[in-house]
Amino acid sequence: MSDKNKKKSENVDPDKFNYLYNARIIAGDGAFLGIISRDKEDTNSIFNTHGNYGNEHSASSIFNPAGKYGNKFNKLSPFNELSDTPPEIVKGKIILGYLTLNKFIKNRVDTIEFVHWLSKQKR
Repeated sequence: MSDKNKKKSENVDPDKFNYLYNARIIAGDGAFLGIISRDKEDTNSIFNTHGNYGNEHSASSIFNPAGKYGNKFNKLSPFNELSDTPPEIVKGKIILGYLTLNKFIKNRVDTIEFVHWLSKQKR
């Protein structure tokens, strides 16, 4: 993480993304990428590091830097600064935002801030 991104992530309000709890993350290709839930035993939770969506080695995880959903060079990844097809964050039928580093995407949830917020929630 660059010094700029590290500094930005350190200043994230601990409650900033609480409204995203129980929302689904849906890739630009329609793939389900997990639920934003604190339940570390829920098989669909991105907090479950042993499940498909929270495991850094899973092909379905945004945390897998070698996978298409976590690779910063893949257009489907929230870590791609140029992606025009970032994952949607959806609750019910409402799109709450787009998980992306692309500053030109409207209704953006900054990926670095989101990951930092997640790390604080696991405590």
